[in-house]
Amino acid sequence: MTVYDLEKLELSYAPPYSSAKDPVNIAGFAASNILKKDCSIFHWDEVGSIDSSKSLLVDVRAPEEFDLGTIKGAVNIPLDEIRDRLSELSRDKEILIFCQVGLRGYLACRILMQKGYSNVKNLSGGYKTYQMAVQKQSNEDIYEYDKIMKNDDIKPVDSSDATCAADVRIQLDACGLQCPGPIMKVYEAIKSMNYNEVLEVKATDPAFQEDIRTWCRSTGNKLLGVGFENNSFTANIRKEMKSAETIGSKKKMTSP
Repeated sequence: MTVYDLEKLELSYAPPYSSAKDPVNIAGFAASNILKKDCSIFHWDEVGSIDSSKSLLVDVRAPEEFDLGTIKGAVNIPLDEIRDRLSELSRDKEILIFCQVGLRGYLACRILMQKGYSNVKNLSGGYKTYQMAVQKQSNEDIYEYDKIMKNDDIKPVDSSDATCAADVRIQLDACGLQCPGPIMKVYEAIKSMNYNEVLEVKATDPAFQEDIRTWCRSTGNKLLGVGFENNSFTANIRKEMKSAETIGSKKKMTSP
């Protein structure tokens, strides 16, 4: 079989086990898009050799995601704004696009190609793959068992902890939302809270634990605890006086 056959496979569908378009079908669609030149890609290990004089790196995620971390030198042009900001994208440069996992990057590539941009590529696996590939390994001493340390900066949520439980003013249910949904819900809730009030948020997104930790560090809010129980994460966040009133308010970078 070929990847083109994977696109057309008729596979059993039951909501608890699979989606209407099975991941096998999606793999076929993605591979055939590349083979048919509907979308060209580049990989995480090519990022370090990008020449800024010849290429423009564009992050098409939301500003809230961009502020949590991006690839050095990237400009932020959210997917929803890309049609209105074409003047910031030079047709004389290679346009290298990325999002969180690749879908929005693909959509941005297709938009630009239909607008006459011929040299456009999407980062395979998105920022998530790039970040995982280049970050410092946390268990470099894996064979030195006595030196392995646990992350002590985050303590599990304990319902008996008076510091967390007594101060909770707002509860937020972000279950079922995928990135960046939970973080954006947290941002909106925190923005309307008073200082020193605590937000208790529940989420099921697998990336939420790391995302909320990064978000709290970048905004100055205090993460009191995060835990996992009954298939969902629960985090307690206290709004701090030193926290940023807004996220995504940094001056947008534009292409030279």
